[in-house]
Amino acid sequence: MNDLGPCACLVVIDLINDIVGDAGAMAASSGAVRQRGIIARTNEAVRVARRRGWPVAWVRVGFSEDYREAPQNSPIFEHAKKSEALRLGTWGTEWHPDVEIGIDDARFVKKGISAFFRSGLGEWLEGIGPTHLIVSGVSSMMAVEATIRDAHDRGYACHVLEDACAAPQQLLHESAMRICGMLGRVIQVSQLRDFPNCPESET
Repeated sequence: MNDLGPCACLVVIDLINDIVGDAGAMAASSGAVRQRGIIARTNEAVRVARRRGWPVAWVRVGFSEDYREAPQNSPIFEHAKKSEALRLGTWGTEWHPDVEIGIDDARFVKKGISAFFRSGLGEWLEGIGPTHLIVSGVSSMMAVEATIRDAHDRGYACHVLEDACAAPQQLLHESAMRICGMLGRVIQVSQLRDFPNCPESET
């Protein structure tokens, strides 16, 4: 490991076809993903993470064919069920073809909005021991914000890559970033190159 070593981890959320693909069943953010170059910026962040020796975790939402693991009474996942979206083993839950997932990267399937929800991510992080989480993905006001809230309460120093996140509307994205900024630091992908060694939390 070099630089930060294991005290930081990059977590990328929900860059799957159903959510960020133009033909996805739940792709309200796909236009913003394309316009803001989210996939390219994510790949840039991943390359920086690897150079600095940080673990990279890719987390996607996905359910069985009968959606038995989906949270009950959830409007968003009821919509997914009616749309036959987010089903494991289908095109919709495959990673966007342009993301650069490495063979050594960790991969998780979550059963809710937060990247931590019934995914195994929390246990994995406890095993490798980072203190700082760097989070990106879609959508800003759902999966990203929920993950930051969860990570904050678990004691992690949180960092959000603003220019590697997107939402259906810019106003929603900006609102989510303001909330994330109260729980951690909102930074740009370009700042990762100068990310200091084990920085003190600014939360």
